[in-house]
Formats: sequence, C-alpha cells, structure tokens
Amino acid sequence: MKHTIEVNGIKIYAFHGCLPEEERIGGHYSVDVMLNTNFSEAANSDDLNKTIDYCDVNKIITEEMA
Repeated sequence: MKHTIEVNGIKIYAFHGCLPEEERIGGHYSVDVMLNTNFSEAANSDDLNKTIDYCDVNKIITEEMA
C-alpha cells in the first residue's frame, strides 16, 4: 500500500543563486517535501521506529541545500 507524507515549509538559509552575489550573500528558502512510502507496518505495530522521522527529513534537506 502506498502512503504519502508531506513536510512543508522547512526553513533553510543557503548560498545558491544565478549571480555570484547570491552565492556569497545567501538567502532564505522554504522547502516542501512529499514522500511516498508504505506505513502499513508502522500503523499495524504502532512502532514509530517503522515510520519516517521528520528530524531526519529536515537534516537531509539541510545537507542537500548546503
């Protein structure tokens, strides 16, 4: 079974852009993530270790935006 979870509005300060100034100064970004997975085992067992940790999602986004 396919389930979707969304983590929206992750706030990141990163150094990206088309212009050299943008890469040097940086800017604020808001990132939305949609994850498709199967949560059946987590729902059946009520075990949070079988689901997705929002902190891990935030860490991955932060690392990818670095």
